[in-house]
Amino acid sequence: YRVDFYADLNKDGVYTPPQGTPPTGYPDHQWRIQGDTTFAEGTAGLTNVGGAVAITMAHNATWTDIDWPGYEKNSPGVYTLKLSLTSFAPHAEQKIEGRVIDTATRVEVARANVVGAPEVSLDFGKVLVESHTYRVDFYADLNRDGAYSAPVGNPPTAWPDHQWRIASDSDFVTGSAGLANVAGNVALSMSHNARWTNIEWPK
Repeated sequence: YRVDFYADLNKDGVYTPPQGTPPTGYPDHQWRIQGDTTFAEGTAGLTNVGGAVAITMAHNATWTDIDWPGYEKNSPGVYTLKLSLTSFAPHAEQKIEGRVIDTATRVEVARANVVGAPEVSLDFGKVLVESHTYRVDFYADLNRDGAYSAPVGNPPTAWPDHQWRIASDSDFVTGSAGLANVAGNVALSMSHNARWTNIEWPK
């Protein structure tokens, strides 16, 4: 393993990469700790892990560009994703949780949740990489057990929760085409409907 971390020196609330190549300025201070790092103690434990690892580091100026996700230098564009839900009164005060999956790699890239209301949004932030294609899976915790409940039966005969899958060709979601070959910020809008499906939410 390695550990990347930063201190928000310029206090703008986000990671700021070093300026210049090679760097001539560090608006934030950022470090990368690996198994062979010499400015911290206990780093050897990161290689071929055999037990608990405890690392100790004193402040120092061994800063480096850690390529924080969404703020990499010389990388493809990274864009925001927001899902606005309307007519969701049936799920008021219930947990609504969603996740974003890269359809090529099948890797989850973001997750968000909100308390349900008639008009509510899942804001996933800056998570979409240019030219990639994604889907959004989300559910409303209808039975209020605090977790995803899969449909009952095959084919389903009961829906303890309500769950949806949004793909780039979903005709019940405005803006869904933006999920394919992402070229900018994506804003999705969906009214409550019964297009439920088993989204195979990870346990």
